Amino acid sequence: MLSKIRSTTFLTGYFIYLASFYIMYASNYQMLLNNTSISYKSMYYIATILILISILMLKKNLVEWIFNSLILVIGLITLKTSNDNLFMISCLFIVASQGINFSAFLKLDITFRTLLFLVVAISNKLGIIADAVLYRSDGFARTAFGFLQPNTAGALVLSIVLEFIILKFNKINLLDGFIICVTAGMLFYTTNSRSSVIGIMLALILTIVFKSNLKKILVSKLFLSTMSLIPFILAILSYAAVKLYNSGSTFLIVMDKLFSGRIHLINYFINTYQLKLFGQHIQFADSMNLRNTYFLVMDNSYISILLKYGILPFCMFLILYYLKIKKVQLDANGIPELIAILVMCAVGLMETELFYPAYNITLLYLMNYRNKKAENYV
Repeated sequence: MLSKIRSTTFLTGYFIYLASFYIMYASNYQMLLNNTSISYKSMYYIATILILISILMLKKNLVEWIFNSLILVIGLITLKTSNDNLFMISCLFIVASQGINFSAFLKLDITFRTLLFLVVAISNKLGIIADAVLYRSDGFARTAFGFLQPNTAGALVLSIVLEFIILKFNKINLLDGFIICVTAGMLFYTTNSRSSVIGIMLALILTIVFKSNLKKILVSKLFLSTMSLIPFILAILSYAAVKLYNSGSTFLIVMDKLFSGRIHLINYFINTYQLKLFGQHIQFADSMNLRNTYFLVMDNSYISILLKYGILPFCMFLILYYLKIKKVQLDANGIPELIAILVMCAVGLMETELFYPAYNITLLYLMNYRNKKAENYV
């Protein structure tokens, strides 16, 4: 009975958060509805309270409660030091989602995310809400389907595709692969969200590779060991790339142009802000004041966490991913989860999506490596 109440509480809080994020915060509905900021905050507070209640209802031993509390305390400290609640929200969801039955949960989540995308996109096409059209340096017009930014639409579609692959991994066929390719193509020629398109195609490639070489992969200790270190490797590459770019590396200057000046912008932040144990408040530019063409933001999850939230949260984040990868790679049934994790880690090189619960579904099962028996979330 208690487990059922906890699951209902968690799911209610999670879907309220998801709806408030995509409808009232990340779409142009915020310009249509009166007092949207107040409504968003109200829904956010309701979701937070429900998630906290679901955490208090967890059945854990003393050591596990200490571990959970440590994660939540680190998240709470970053709230004060960074003046930003995003990492704290991530910590809440990481802890609250323990014991989740992902097969049941993902079926609900993929349906809900698809509905959210359709509601915003159809509202935009019907003229109910405006579109945000951004332009590349070559003049390419990027549509956002009614969201505030094309990359938001891209990130939502990427999360839907990853959930689709996880759910259908054992039965995925050529038609599914074709649909995924078409989705990536349409996303590229509408939103031009390169990172999301790369993520979708990487997910498809990894699915093909893992399905055709599953037995060899599961017995390859070198491959599995390398996979578990991917978060650390990508984090080191992120920092090293900026340092080498700063020294005038021709290769990285070319890569910077390819990825819309991301390395240059990250370089700016690293040279402007110092590393701190628990992070700091970082000032970002308002894109609307920059002619909708340029963004003074850190489009790299690893550097963002390191600078904005601090060294300790950064290490905690990487360790949780390391432990989760070590766990899922021991079981053939965990391969779809591993694919999703690897894709999001790769996308984290180009976007800040790695620590957004609304974008990164893999956050919700980081702590499940401790659970032997999942709750029945239906």
